Parts: sequence; C-alpha cells; structure tokens
Amino acid sequence: MAFKNKVTKYYINKEIEFIMFKLFYIKQLYFIYRKTAFTDGYKNICERLPEISNFILPAIFDKILLELNCLVNDRGDKDLSICNFIYKYHKNSQLFKEQYYIYIKPIGSDKKRRFYIDTNSIKEDIINLEKCIRSNNKINKYIKKQRDKTIAHNDWKINFKTNFKYKELKQKILYEELEQYIDDLLKSMNNIYSTLFKSKFMYCHNVDSELNYLDYILQNDKNAVKTIIKKECNKHDK
Repeated sequence: MAFKNKVTKYYINKEIEFIMFKLFYIKQLYFIYRKTAFTDGYKNICERLPEISNFILPAIFDKILLELNCLVNDRGDKDLSICNFIYKYHKNSQLFKEQYYIYIKPIGSDKKRRFYIDTNSIKEDIINLEKCIRSNNKINKYIKKQRDKTIAHNDWKINFKTNFKYKELKQKILYEELEQYIDDLLKSMNNIYSTLFKSKFMYCHNVDSELNYLDYILQNDKNAVKTIIKKECNKHDK
C-alpha cells in the first residue's frame, strides 16, 4: 500500500472491491446453503432432489469455509486477504498523513478520473475490522483446521478415529455464528469503502427468487412443470 510521491499505480479500490466481491460470494453461498439445508427454508428442494442435495450441499459448505479461510487466515505478502490488507495498512501508516489521489474508471465510463482519498480516514474502520476478526477467533481456528485436515487434505486420524486430537474441530460452531461473522465482515469492509469513496458498495441478486421458483416447480406434478417451462419459453421468444 506504499505510495510514490502523490500518485500511485496501486489501486486500493481494486483490493477492497476484490475482498468485498469474495465476501459477497461467500454470503451468497451461505444463503443458498441455509435456504436449502434447513427446515425453515426451501426444504422441498432437498426432499425432491435428495441425491443431488447430498453432493451439492457439503460441497457448498466446504467452499464457504475454504474461501473464508483465505480471507481471514492467509497472511502471506502476496495474498489478497483481509489480514494482509490490514497488515499493509499498519505497515505504511506513516505515509498516510495527507491526501493522495488515485485513478479510477467510473462505472459506465471509458475514461479514468483522478480521485482524492484520505487513507488516514479509515483508521477507525480498520480498528473495528480487527476487533471483528479477533472476537471471532474461535471460528477462525475452526475453519483453518477444517481446511487443513478435512478439505485441502484428508487426515486419517479424523477419518478413522472418532476421538481425534484436534480440539478446534471438537468445538461447536453454530451456523448462526458463522453467518453473523460473514455479515459483520462485509459490513466492516463496506464501511471502509464508503469512508474512502463516499458511496456504498451494493449488490443486487435473484438467488432467493430463483430458489423459490425451483421449490415451486418441485411441488407440482410433471404436467404443471411442463406448463411452467412452456410459459417461460414463450415469454422469452417474444
């Protein structure tokens, strides 16, 4: 995050946007998992598609833990992660005594424009982000151990011994705690973005409506499904 003179080729907005896209991707995955796996969601999907659900849902949950681990536990110099973003901020904090400018290409425009940012203004937001990560250290340890012992590698002690030694995996992590952690991280990063660029980083999606549509189709008999599909095809042909 080091700046050269007053102009930098390092686009801080790109790093923040990358992290936020990752968090939003994780949030979407978790939403799909929760809505299809739990009884208060679209349980009809799992009931009517049991074989597919038995493969897809564990894969989705593993992907959630893997992506989240990359953001909150990876700390290498070349990692695009939240922890590395925080580390670079503190490392270069002495450089953030005045405003700098970067070049950003606004959405819908072909030309870049000079944009002044005050990186010192996000100091409080960075502190809150650090508190969020520290307060969820139990979850961080859990997902890292899951990544190391069950997702990226297959540990024979876990697979063949019920009384394995890894205490992090013996701790119970509630689904609600995991979802709240994801939401808190996204909110903290959005605060940083809005402080720097004076606008919220918002997303639109139709995951809920698409799941609802799939659940509705599965509740009907084959003739009803054919009718729905036919109507959709005719609508798109117009």
